Amino acid sequence: MSAASRTLAVAAALVLGPLVAGPARADNLHIDVQSNPERNFTPVQELAYEAIVAGVDGYKVDLRLRVTLHNASKRRQDAVLSLALPRDAELLGLAVARDGTWSPGRAAGVAVEPAHRASGTVFARALAPAVAGDLPAAEVVVFNLEPEATIQIELQLKAPPRLRADRWELELPSRGDDRWGLAPERRVVVQGARPGDIPRFWLDDRASDGAGVLLSRPEDRSVVSWPYRHVSKDRGILDGHLELLPDPTPPGVKASGGRFRAYLRLGAAPPPRPDHVVVVLDRSRSTAPDLHRDAFAALTGLFDELPPTLTFDAISFARTARPLLADGEFPSVRDRGARDRVAAALDAGAREQGTDLAAALALAGRRIAARDAHRPLVVVITDGMLPAGIGAQQIGHVFSDSLEKNRPAPSCCSSSTSR
Repeated sequence: MSAASRTLAVAAALVLGPLVAGPARADNLHIDVQSNPERNFTPVQELAYEAIVAGVDGYKVDLRLRVTLHNASKRRQDAVLSLALPRDAELLGLAVARDGTWSPGRAAGVAVEPAHRASGTVFARALAPAVAGDLPAAEVVVFNLEPEATIQIELQLKAPPRLRADRWELELPSRGDDRWGLAPERRVVVQGARPGDIPRFWLDDRASDGAGVLLSRPEDRSVVSWPYRHVSKDRGILDGHLELLPDPTPPGVKASGGRFRAYLRLGAAPPPRPDHVVVVLDRSRSTAPDLHRDAFAALTGLFDELPPTLTFDAISFARTARPLLADGEFPSVRDRGARDRVAAALDAGAREQGTDLAAALALAGRRIAARDAHRPLVVVITDGMLPAGIGAQQIGHVFSDSLEKNRPAPSCCSSSTSR
């Protein structure tokens, strides 16, 4: 092979236009069996599949999908590998390694593809979902892979992770049930901030415990998670970001539609440590008939995990707000008799017209003041947004005013003097 051909053997191109096969609903490795004399085995095999979390950049995770392909036949082979990607993932780059040396990909137009079909040349492109709502995919095409040659291919992606409690989470899609020629396991790696670091991470809630790699079955959807570290100087409670995603169009053509993605993320904050919990439950006609039963069942599960020293209260509301426990009754969250009385009151009450959240929170404020709770937690369960005629700030003022006006005056020592 000439020096120029050797250079192309480790080159890669990120292609923006169509190539060979259409979108796939699961991962697959395709070889043209009609032009292939070998039978009863897969001439090109995927030896390894790795998902590597390389870090988080703002609202996107830097994800690398790395596969190892081997030509086990005695002739040059072309192969097409289709890979499902995490939801809303974007293909941004490509790298190829042969003999341990990585070469970055470069953008290429469809018109120049035939001139680059030297041995080991690799193309990759993003595939739109075959059906609306399906996951995106990527297609990798390897041209003229030499006999007994092995090549590594890395797709460089950006994908939006979830932030749940103190962990980032990213769901890795299933590779499907029919995986002829594909690797029998999925290796998952989370890289540290510095070379040599082995960070703690989880795969389907299984902790790494110092291991650099965790394995999962490729036919399963798996969730990889790793610790969230707040590095921004702005430690605000709520962080928001809006991203616009125009539909892809040919060069020079303006997009007529697209999508948007909104991020709302809670910042770093200490966990609440309430001394009293108030449940405010919507019983308006727009709610589902079983909402009150399902919601209170979930809350009683929460109550089972709270300290028994905490007390609770319950209020239902539609156009009118009503307490579900007697005045002055603030039982422990572990009091099953009080829970049963609240559940019976909810079952006995019919859903009504109207929704007055301000009245419900005003009642909650009065009852919190009567309880003299200093760290109350109010849980509002409803099926909709704030009423059209009143905003969040006004409702907040109603609640705080009710709380302050009805709170008992602090007791203090007094002294008297006599003449």
